[in-house]
Amino acid sequence: MTSVVYQIKCNKNPKSYIGVSYNFGKRKREHLNKLTRNIHHNKPLQNAFNKYGKDAFEFVVLHECDDYAYAKELEKQMLYSFYGDDLLNTTNQNGGFMPANKAALLRKTNKGRPEWVKFKHSDESRLKISKSLVGNTRTKGHKQSAESNEKRRIASKGNPTRFAPKTVYVLNGVHYYGSIEASQKTNIPRTTLMKHAKLNKNGWSCFTITGGK
Repeated sequence: MTSVVYQIKCNKNPKSYIGVSYNFGKRKREHLNKLTRNIHHNKPLQNAFNKYGKDAFEFVVLHECDDYAYAKELEKQMLYSFYGDDLLNTTNQNGGFMPANKAALLRKTNKGRPEWVKFKHSDESRLKISKSLVGNTRTKGHKQSAESNEKRRIASKGNPTRFAPKTVYVLNGVHYYGSIEASQKTNIPRTTLMKHAKLNKNGWSCFTITGGK
């Protein structure tokens, strides 16, 4: 059965709802039925439908394939990469999608990505994506200019984390720089060794230095 990634597009503003279904006709009827009865689970979409009416909305098929898992991954990528602030989606039960304004904030501040984009592609999906990127020359031959490299070097010199305090953990005279290193090399849980070092128990002790030199 053909799986479809679809868009419910509002012609009165740039906002859209993105979804996926292995039975597009049935899913479309379900959306319209709930919107008409004012019981749709997506409140922004329902509010827009109530405001502009049925004729202001259009159902658009964005992608068709025979692999539902691949379609789900495409839906997630479209939710994150293509629509941003113009999304009407608020939650996605299957993908764990977060509110669009939160996703946009994460993207703008470059602090990370929502959990729902941290999925793993199957071998088949990776092959399909790889084939779709053949011929992509957007970054081909691109090199950072000497000016850009110099700006990054200067910015790095002013980074206060380069000289942030670092805790050294000591076990029977052996020094470990940071709790992660101490845990990895002694096979002792970090919480345990940190507690023992703080209390000077079982041969553990610790002190703080200035790192980054």
